[in-house]
Amino acid sequence: ALSIGVTSRVVAAVADHSRAAPPAETLTSLPASYNVDVSVAWKGFAVNTGYSRVEPGVTALLGGRRTSFDVGLSYRGANWMTSLQGTAEQGSLLFYAPLERRYSVELGGAYAVAPRFSLTGGVRYTLAPVSPSLFDPDRANQSIYFGTAFAF
Repeated sequence: ALSIGVTSRVVAAVADHSRAAPPAETLTSLPASYNVDVSVAWKGFAVNTGYSRVEPGVTALLGGRRTSFDVGLSYRGANWMTSLQGTAEQGSLLFYAPLERRYSVELGGAYAVAPRFSLTGGVRYTLAPVSPSLFDPDRANQSIYFGTAFAF
């Protein structure tokens, strides 16, 4: 069977009309973000992609804009699942700072211990930034993670 899934999420701040005084910030200065994911699966294999964008408000000095795009491939067996995902991210830590690019790759897996409980884990490697800064040093990041997933 072929299955296709599309999810999206939009987060936009709204003005507070419950106060008698006018709001201090206009809607153009409030943060907004959106995220779109698409997944296509067939016979245990799945290809998924995602795009997300975060725009801080104009008055935010420490919150920079961020855009990311990811592509992944996964396979699901009877009680287990494995995935490989690559991510490209562009953003800045400060609002008026130049944009930085970072790339990462992740290999993960999960094993279903019970129908509603699974153990997860994986490794993630993030390449060093192209042009390092004081806030984003010239260093690659490696991480190993373990966890659980519950379904209610």
